[in-house]
Amino acid sequence: MGASSMNTTTPLAPLTSTIGVADWLQFVASFALVLGLLFALLWWLRRLQNNRGFGRKDGELEVLETLGVGVRQKIMLVRVRDRAVLIGVGPNHMQALTGWLDDHHATMPPKNNFAQTISQLKDTP
Repeated sequence: MGASSMNTTTPLAPLTSTIGVADWLQFVASFALVLGLLFALLWWLRRLQNNRGFGRKDGELEVLETLGVGVRQKIMLVRVRDRAVLIGVGPNHMQALTGWLDDHHATMPPKNNFAQTISQLKDTP
């Protein structure tokens, strides 16, 4: 074991990573599958939210409109059967801003006319 045998080194082959077309196709397909599953889950959750829960279809409670008035505060116009109430919602509480409206107020204007509903509620004693 001489000094000459210790100094001899064999050059290493350069590390090259070749990514073929099949690898790219597998990556794109799996990415598309994950995105598709994510969008399907979001669609299902949205549909579940619009149906008011698991299998509940009676619909006696309905949120007509929601208006954000702050970062964590909002005003909600809620209809229960044939009566409506305006509710203020904060991070830790809910408070009725109006009493139960009579039947002639319960037939609210179209859902896209929230400002007119607010003005009607202000005029109600």
